[in-house]
Amino acid sequence: MLIIISLETGINAFNSSGGIAFLPKYFEHALRWPTWKANIIFGSTLIVMASVGFLLGGTITSFFKMGPKACLKFSVFALFFRLCFYWLCLIDFCPELETRSNTLLKRSTSLT
Repeated sequence: MLIIISLETGINAFNSSGGIAFLPKYFEHALRWPTWKANIIFGSTLIVMASVGFLLGGTITSFFKMGPKACLKFSVFALFFRLCFYWLCLIDFCPELETRSNTLLKRSTSLT
């Protein structure tokens, strides 16, 4: 399990670095923001969210006095929660996305 989490962390690092590099450009085009505004808002949001994540993670692990096994269980739970949240956002906010679950949702809402 530790190898899988380490692999996922590496993949997440690639995903994060790609997002950090290209999301300000996306904000420029999608929201028609100037370059400086997109970079300032995106950078300040990343700094705040990274700080909150470090503080919240440290608080949770120190409050519950987690050992290595408990940290591993918590990490697996957090990864699963993030995956579920990611898919819910994709299904709700990307109506053009053709996935099996999205197709089933469209069918069930068209029947009512």
